[in-house]
Amino acid sequence: MAPRRNSVGTFSQFLFKHKDVSCPIKDRDYLYVDKVQMLFDANQKELRKQLHSITAKARKYTVAETQTDPFLELEDTFSIPEDLDNIREKYVKLMSMNKRLVERNEKLEEKFKVLEENLRIESQNNVAKLLREEEEKLKLANSQHHEQIAELEDAHKTELYEKEMLLKNCQMQLRKLEEEKYDCEKNVKKVRCDNLKLTAENRILRNDNKALERNIAMVRAEMDDRYKKVACIESLTRKYTESEREKRIIIDNFRKLERERDHLLRIINDNIESIRKANFGKTERLLERITNFENRLDAYELQ
Repeated sequence: MAPRRNSVGTFSQFLFKHKDVSCPIKDRDYLYVDKVQMLFDANQKELRKQLHSITAKARKYTVAETQTDPFLELEDTFSIPEDLDNIREKYVKLMSMNKRLVERNEKLEEKFKVLEENLRIESQNNVAKLLREEEEKLKLANSQHHEQIAELEDAHKTELYEKEMLLKNCQMQLRKLEEEKYDCEKNVKKVRCDNLKLTAENRILRNDNKALERNIAMVRAEMDDRYKKVACIESLTRKYTESEREKRIIIDNFRKLERERDHLLRIINDNIESIRKANFGKTERLLERITNFENRLDAYELQ
């Protein structure tokens, strides 16, 4: 038998329909699921209590309605014949009392319907409020997460740009040093040729030879300086290689963090789906019990 209009079954279906928490969440969202579950259980307990109370009252007044005509029950208790007017007056009083009982029963049923509608609206408002609050929290956490990612990306881009500029400067300095080295090598070759010529003319040009030796000493000093610069370039090249290796390590760690994040999101979504299925099963069993109770109540009222 389907739930009657404005019944507990309709309210339970409405509450379950608005209880969708299948979006991706974090640890704090388990608290939200617990809040909604607690609200649902509390509403179910309150409705069962009120339904039990109203059912007891309805049973009481239903029995009062289905009793035998009081006039007929009192007919056998008369030991002395009474006046017909007195009998009619008693009968009218009893019928009026029975009518008041019926009206009171109808008022109780109307109050029950109003109470059930108020409970449904209040529960709907509470669930909607909780959903709005948790949605705002999720949006705030999501925006903070995106801001952190943007900051990390900006820092990474800045660091990468600085290293690229450093590499370009090192390459420019290396090219300049190579050109200077080439010029120095040419000068050395030229000086050596001159040295050979001067050696042949040593006996004749001793004074010129001394001047040339001083020039050679200066050239050697410059070559030593060039060699030091070359060593410095090699050191910078090694540092650049190490920085490239560190950059690759940072990128690998960042990708690993992204994979872990995606894995955690899948786990959370699976847990939420299992909780939703469990709540759906509980609600179905509860609705079945309420429907059976209503069937029994209808059958009792028909009796």
